[in-house]
Amino acid sequence: MKITWLGHACFMLTLDDGRKIVTDPFDASVGYKTPNVDCDIVTLSHGHHDHNAVNELSSYGLLLSEEGVYEKDGLRISSIASFHDEASGKKRGNNLIFKFEADGKTIVHLGDLGHITDEKQTGFIKSADVLLIPIGGTYTITTDEAIEIIRLAAPLSVVPMHFLTPAINFPIADEKRFASLMNAKYLHSTSANVQDLTGAVIFDY
Repeated sequence: MKITWLGHACFMLTLDDGRKIVTDPFDASVGYKTPNVDCDIVTLSHGHHDHNAVNELSSYGLLLSEEGVYEKDGLRISSIASFHDEASGKKRGNNLIFKFEADGKTIVHLGDLGHITDEKQTGFIKSADVLLIPIGGTYTITTDEAIEIIRLAAPLSVVPMHFLTPAINFPIADEKRFASLMNAKYLHSTSANVQDLTGAVIFDY
């Protein structure tokens, strides 16, 4: 399996058999080049414009945006409910955490998680091969909260997302403090094979 960062919280997972999954596509207002790609499945953690812009995709087959389980031909996608804020959704609503299991690997995408995971959620994401986690704060968990979740969930690898870069002007933190605290390495490519990811990594932008 290969993971490609398309910007913000949008990733493309390319399975060994060629199937492609895109997470949380964003619209042009975000600032990155929009994810004009073809995919078989698109997942949406919630309904905000920087996470649900399926119209920006060239094409897609199945759309998953509700809690549940999808299974087909060795691919299992499951999701669990969470909140977009620390006030049980009263500020920004709900959020879905997605878990992708294929090719002998488990990838977890936390969407716009806004709180420390509870016992059930932590169990759901525990020991993933790759945890895709927001770190920017304001609209999501902060860098410190992300590190606490990483401690609880104990993933093999971590890729931060939803942080400030020169492409966007959101009032969120950049990746520098996370990189320092986690001893993260920068990958000079927007994609990598899952088996080559270890520790904390950041795709160059």
